[in-house]
Amino acid sequence: MLVDTRPLRVTEFRRLWAAGIMTALGAQLTAVAVPLQIYALTGSSAYVGLAGLIGFAPMALAALWAGALADAHDRRRVLLATTTGIGATSALLWAQAWANLRSTGVLLLLTGVQQALFGANTSVSRAVTPRLLPPEALPAAGALQSTVILSAGITGPLLAGALIPVVGPQTLYLTDTMAVCATLWAVWRLPALPPTVITTHTHRPAPAIQRITEGLLLLTRHQLLLTVCLSDFAALFLALPTALFPQLAREAFHPSDIGVLYAALSAGGLLAALFSGLFTRVGRHGLAIGVSIAV
Repeated sequence: MLVDTRPLRVTEFRRLWAAGIMTALGAQLTAVAVPLQIYALTGSSAYVGLAGLIGFAPMALAALWAGALADAHDRRRVLLATTTGIGATSALLWAQAWANLRSTGVLLLLTGVQQALFGANTSVSRAVTPRLLPPEALPAAGALQSTVILSAGITGPLLAGALIPVVGPQTLYLTDTMAVCATLWAVWRLPALPPTVITTHTHRPAPAIQRITEGLLLLTRHQLLLTVCLSDFAALFLALPTALFPQLAREAFHPSDIGVLYAALSAGGLLAALFSGLFTRVGRHGLAIGVSIAV
């Protein structure tokens, strides 16, 4: 009934999972600092929402491109590149806060770039896990990774809410930059993960745009995949009130309470992940996803 820990017996996955705890925590610090800084500069929740929209499109496009790239290249190298890019963007966020640029445009630009890198990194990470674990361990691995994200989604915002009034956003960006180094080390320790299809002079991988098109066509033909994507879109993109959190924290609560608002989103998810052993052996995945989204 409790969390299924079988995937942690594999050294490479265990190392990535442990490093991901620090990196996910640092990412949550930035996820709180950026909207707070944007709202402090503009006083507008519309700009906070715009930052989310600007981040969404590059993230989706980069995820598609990186998925195709991971099929044709060594996945370890692609993961190293995207993880390095995330760390570099966090460093630039720290630099603009330290220099007190007070530029909404710079913040929106860096947000778009970082979200694109996040999308690419997530896509490649999901492609790496099946190369490290047997198929029967993948549902449990997904639950373990969700536990890390959800735990960081509680601890990170609470920590950010407490620290920002004291040290400002620049310290949070710097902490995120250093936390990314843990995942860089774990990815560096991975073995080579070349494409499963051997490339020869007579058999070369299809261009990335062709593989993306084929993937989208597969999605439209596969009812379960299409349902999962549309359900996730409805639940995550349309139903979350996060753009209002900075304004709510300033006008209705204490400014440091913004951490509680963000943490509340992850609390229920973490509770479900801790009992993920109830779900990882469910046979009808589509039904389970549909019910969870409806609830």
